[in-house]
Amino acid sequence: MRQPTAKMRLGQPPGCAAVSHCLATCPSLDILTVAHPEPSAQARPGPAAWRWAAAVALVAVVARLVPAVLAYGTSDVMTWELLGRMLLSGENFYATQLHNWPVLWIYFCAAAALIHDATGLPFFTLIKLPPIAADAAMTILVFRFVARAGLSARASAASALAYALNPVSILISGYHGQFDSLMLAPTLLAVYLLGTRRTALSALALGIGIWFKPVPSLLLPILLPRLASWRERAVFTVLALAPATLGTLPYFVHWPLDVATNFLGYSSWFGQWGLPVVWMVVEYLRDGTVPWWLPDPDYVSAPLHMLYLASRTLLLSALGASWWLIYRQRVELLRAISASFAVFYVATSGFGVQYLLWIVPFACARRDRWLWIFTLFGTILLLVAYSLGLVYLPLDAVPDNGPSRREFVVKVATLPTWIVCGVWAWSLLRGNGHYNRARTEQS
Repeated sequence: MRQPTAKMRLGQPPGCAAVSHCLATCPSLDILTVAHPEPSAQARPGPAAWRWAAAVALVAVVARLVPAVLAYGTSDVMTWELLGRMLLSGENFYATQLHNWPVLWIYFCAAAALIHDATGLPFFTLIKLPPIAADAAMTILVFRFVARAGLSARASAASALAYALNPVSILISGYHGQFDSLMLAPTLLAVYLLGTRRTALSALALGIGIWFKPVPSLLLPILLPRLASWRERAVFTVLALAPATLGTLPYFVHWPLDVATNFLGYSSWFGQWGLPVVWMVVEYLRDGTVPWWLPDPDYVSAPLHMLYLASRTLLLSALGASWWLIYRQRVELLRAISASFAVFYVATSGFGVQYLLWIVPFACARRDRWLWIFTLFGTILLLVAYSLGLVYLPLDAVPDNGPSRREFVVKVATLPTWIVCGVWAWSLLRGNGHYNRARTEQS
C-alpha cells in the first residue's frame, strides 16, 4: 500500500517544499499536524498596504459612530449601565442574572459609567466605543488575511471594506450596544497568529475572546487537531482558558452560588429562532395559537416542550458531527470556522440577534459569497427586531409576558435567515464544496 506523502496527509498548500520534506522524513509527527508557511516577504505589508488598511478601518469607525451617537440603542445599554454601577459600588452583579459570562465586559461598563459621570458624555455612546474599536481592528485583520493569500492591496481593501460596511456589524456594534465584536476580534487574531506558527500568542488571543464570552471555546475542536503534538494541544488549551478562569475566580470565591448558577444554568431565550419557531407557525396555521412573546418552556405545547428538552442534545450532536466532518475532510481553517458557526445557527433553539455577527468577519476573510445573502436577510431581521421586539426596546418596565402578535412577527422574520444558514452550512460541509480562490488559510 502506497504511503501518503506529507502533502496528501496534511492538505498542505503548494509552495512549502522545505516544510513538506521535513514532515515527510519525520514519521513520528502526529498525523493531525498542520504546517503553516512562514509569511513571505511579499506578504509583509508595506506603507501603501497599511494606508489602505487604515483607511478602511477609519470607514468602519465612522459608519458605526453615526448610530452610536444618534441613537440610544436597545435595552442592553440600560443593562450595561446598571451592571457597571453595581461593580463600582461593590454589589453582586451576578445575582441579577443579567450577566452570564466572565467579568471582563463589566469593567468596560464601569469605565463608561465613570467617564459619563466625569464628562457628561452620553453613556449610550461611550459604551459602544470599545466594540467599534474592535470592529476597526477586525477590518485590518481581514485585510491581512486576504493579503497573506497573495491578493493585491486593492482586493484586500475590498474584502476589509465588506466588513467595515456590513450592516449586520454596524447595527450590532453601533446601534444595539452588544459587545460580541470584542469577543470576535481577539478570536480572529488567534486564527491569524496560528497561521504564522505563533501558537502561544494565538492561544492567549483566543483566551481574551473567551474572557469576554465563552463562544470562542467552540473553536477548540477545530484548532487543536491542527497542532503538532498532544503536549502542544494541552498547553494551547490551558493558555486559552486561563484568562477567563483566573479573571472569574475572585468572583467565584466571593459569590460561588451566583457565579455557578449564571454559568451553568445559562441558556439563550427559547422560542425566538429555529425549529421552535417553525412549530409555532404550524400551531398558528392549524388552530390560530399566538405564542407568548417570551415562551416559558414549562407552559408550551407538548411538541415545543420536547424541542426544549432536546435542544442541548441536538445542538451538541450537530456541532460534534460538523467537527467530525471537518476533521475527516481536512477542511481549511476559515471555512471550518464558518461552517461551525453556520451549524450552530441551524441547530440552536436559543438565540439573540447579536449572534448573527459571529460568522461575518470569518466569511469576509475567506471572501465567501454566501455572506451577501446572509447579510441581506440578517439585516432585515435586525431591523424588524429592533423596531418591534419587546425584548430589545429600552423600556423602563418589562411588559407582562403573554401572547403577542407583534413579537410573533419578529419570530417569523427569523425564518428566512435560519433557512439561509442551513443551506450555507451544507455548502460549507459537503465534501465537494466550492473552495474560494482567495483562501486565506490552509489546513
